[in-house]
Amino acid sequence: MTKENNNFHKVVDVDKLVKDSKSKIARYFPRFIISWIKKTLCQDELNIIHNKYLDKFGMDYVNALIEELDLKITMHNEDTLQKADRCIFVANHPLGAIDALSFLHCIHKLKGKVISPSNEFFNYIPNLRPLIVGVNVFKRNDKEHIDKINEVFLSDAQIMIFPAGLVSRKKDGQIKDLEWHKSFVSKAIQNKRFVIPTYITGKNSKKFYRIARLRKFFGIKLPIETLYLPQEMLKNKGFSIELTFGEPIPYTYFDRTKSPHEWAQQVRELVYNIAK
Repeated sequence: MTKENNNFHKVVDVDKLVKDSKSKIARYFPRFIISWIKKTLCQDELNIIHNKYLDKFGMDYVNALIEELDLKITMHNEDTLQKADRCIFVANHPLGAIDALSFLHCIHKLKGKVISPSNEFFNYIPNLRPLIVGVNVFKRNDKEHIDKINEVFLSDAQIMIFPAGLVSRKKDGQIKDLEWHKSFVSKAIQNKRFVIPTYITGKNSKKFYRIARLRKFFGIKLPIETLYLPQEMLKNKGFSIELTFGEPIPYTYFDRTKSPHEWAQQVRELVYNIAK
């Protein structure tokens, strides 16, 4: 399949994103900046991979990508999940796409239907829409978004969340998530769901963490290092990834002795203790 094919679908289209952008600055980006963004995002490579599997949707699409990337996925302690029904699976987020695909695959294999409240950017990939409810990570979600999210938590589907909202960063020589958001605790209580703490192995390249550190040093708020995540994914073809599930936490565990925010950080620490 070539990019000249009339049926070629661009799931990553930097030219269109710039053209449709509400930012006046973006519209006047010089061509060399546009070309750099395309190359950094691996636009051509991602679009070619996507077009191989245009006829696959939901978990079929996820499993096709896992096979394409030749991922070796190993699960540990999955027997602990037998006692839990409606669950919110939460995990650290060390890699980006690879851990997300692997996490979806494992949850579906063990517990059936799974949906992930995720960055609404993924709605640009129609093949993922059966698995995603879009969340605007940059501003407050409107009533329509909130209603859709609430419907998902009220359903019988399993929920997958990376509570940090961003890929892990390196600090003091350790690769760990930033502070976790509290929403999964609040939603577990409201919807009487178990929480499944999950530890996922993996790390990105030194280059990724170096760019993140420099960005922070210069006071740049926009996480520009995320532009390099497609490169991290493609260079990790054949990656071996392990997921270890902790004991299910009943929603009644999250009592009033701590705030939802404090409980979220405690679960975060529990996830990293699973790895020890």
